[in-house]
Formats: sequence, structure tokens, C-alpha cells
Amino acid sequence: MREIKFRGRKINSADWVFGDLRKTQNGNVGISVNGRLYIVDAETVGQYIGLKGKENEEIFEGDIVKAWSTGSCGRFEVRWRQGGAPCFMLYPAFKNGERWRLHGTQDKHGNYYDDVEVIGNIHENPELLKN
Repeated sequence: MREIKFRGRKINSADWVFGDLRKTQNGNVGISVNGRLYIVDAETVGQYIGLKGKENEEIFEGDIVKAWSTGSCGRFEVRWRQGGAPCFMLYPAFKNGERWRLHGTQDKHGNYYDDVEVIGNIHENPELLKN
């Protein structure tokens, strides 16, 4: 079963926190870590997608990854697609006539990996998606 966790960047800080997603009574969004609630910028919240990259790094919604397909290399944002068959996908899904997607391979410990490399995230490194 996939671990459910979120990340978000703390308000007035460059620090990221990882844990359970919470909403406060006054409408703020927070991440709970070991019983402590950190208020985060709601725009930066992303869910762990259940896959790890080739360097064993966890992949979150909003990450920018470098991926390979039939010898081509591209950079993509990890996004949730609600329509059709809901899933996490690489955006843009089609680039240079190639179809790009996430797919996991399970190891002997039950972890899922994809042959992608996390190179940043859309909140701190949007320039990585510019060609």
C-alpha cells in the first residue's frame, strides 16, 4: 500500500516540511509532523506519489523530473490528472511526438521506483521547464 504524505513550504521560510495534511479552523493549511503543526503556503502543497526516483528520492506532485524515453530526454512537472483515468502524470504528457508517463517497478522490499531523476520543483525552480 502506498504511503500517504504531503510536503509544503513553511510560511515566511524557505524550509519544507513533510507529513500529514491538515486544515486549521481559521482556514490555514498545515503539515503535521510528529504532532506539531506547521502552517504552509497552500500553493506549495504536493502529495507523495508513491514512487522513488533513480537516486532513491521520493517523488512529489510539483516536482520537476528528468525522464528518458526511447533515447530521448525531457524535463517535466509531476501533476495529478483528474479526468479520464485519474493518475499522476508528467506534464506535458506528449513532447516531441513521444508519450511520457510515470510507471513504477517494485523492488523486493515493496518499494516502487521509476527511472526518472528529480531535478527540482515548480515552486523553486520553474526555469527548469523552459527550453
